[in-house]
Amino acid sequence: ARSTIGGKTVQQYADGAVSDANSYTDAAKQAAITEAKRQAD
Repeated sequence: ARSTIGGKTVQQYADGAVSDANSYTDAAKQAAITEAKRQAD
């Protein structure tokens, strides 16, 4: 019961959104860590 949007399944869109969110979170964490280290120096 998967509908397709432009040839992609809804599941593929959901997976893509999740991985985008995860990579954004990882990048934000790295930026925060880098900034904290810079301020500690």
